[in-house]
Amino acid sequence: MGATEIEDAHVSEEIGFDDGLLAGGAIGGLLAGVLMGLLMHYRMGIMEVVGGLYSVESVTAGWIFHLLHAVLFGIFFAIGLQWKPFAQYDFGPLAIALLGLAWGVALWMVAAGLIMPLWLDAMALPAPDLPNWATKSGIGHLVYGATLGVVVAIVDRI
Repeated sequence: MGATEIEDAHVSEEIGFDDGLLAGGAIGGLLAGVLMGLLMHYRMGIMEVVGGLYSVESVTAGWIFHLLHAVLFGIFFAIGLQWKPFAQYDFGPLAIALLGLAWGVALWMVAAGLIMPLWLDAMALPAPDLPNWATKSGIGHLVYGATLGVVVAIVDRI
């Protein structure tokens, strides 16, 4: 991040975002999603709940939708790093990794803690009380954010 126009040949002319950083967000999101998904599947046993968000209560559907969310949230993270108020800073690898960790906390508090219970309730499925800031979910989101941040930091330096 912070490269000059001459150095930054992989910035898309059409959308104005660093293609490499967006790819890093997608790859980091996928890897982070797999690690978090393993915790959700084997330690928490809730993967079918994710499928239930889309009216398909199965583990396979849960994995598909979970990984879709993970990739999209990874891309959103990469876009956020390039958002004008942040783009002025040349974040180093440690800062990007820590921002990834903060992104994981934000997702836990908002997406998992507030939106998911409301969504489950709207689907007439069993939903946890609000806010749903369960410790295991928080740990999963910390794993997601840390992994995402590290992968994006590595890709940013390539």
